[in-house]
Amino acid sequence: MVQMRVYDSKCTIWNEGNLPEGMDIESLKQHHISRPRNPIIADICFKAGYIDSWGRGTLKIIEECKNANLPEPEITTLDGGIFVTLYKKQEIVIKTELVDSKRSILKLIALNPTISKREMAEQIGINTTAIDKNLVKLKEENKIKRVGNNKTGFWEIVK
Repeated sequence: MVQMRVYDSKCTIWNEGNLPEGMDIESLKQHHISRPRNPIIADICFKAGYIDSWGRGTLKIIEECKNANLPEPEITTLDGGIFVTLYKKQEIVIKTELVDSKRSILKLIALNPTISKREMAEQIGINTTAIDKNLVKLKEENKIKRVGNNKTGFWEIVK
C-alpha cells in the first residue's frame, strides 16, 4: 500500500514495508545494491524503459532536488513503512538533532512566525498541551524566543 499527501509546502509519500535486512536509511543516500521486493516486476520495468537501473531511485531523487535548489528529501521509517517528505523551495529545513515534534514546530515557525499554538497543534497532529511542552523545551534550549505578547507577538528562531 502507498499513501501520498500533498500540502502547500511539501509532499509526503509512505510505502508499506521495511528496508531489506542490512540496509538502513543512510545507505539509500549513497551508492547501494538494489534488492527489489519483486524482481520480476523490477525486470519488466527495466526492460520497458521505466527505470534505467536498479538501486538508483533515491539517488536520482536527491540529485534532482539538489539541481532544483530544493532541500534534500527526508527519509524515515514510520509505522512499518518508509516515509519520504519532499519540500517546496520556500520550506526551510532545520538541520538539528531534535525529536520530530520539535523539528516540526521549528519548521512551522520558520514559515510563519505569527503561527498560533492551536495552528501548530492542528498541522502537526498533536494536542496544544504537547505544543506547550515542546515550546518550553525549545525556549530552554535557546532555539526560539517569543517577541511581544501572545496576541500580537511572534516567534523568532535563535541563530
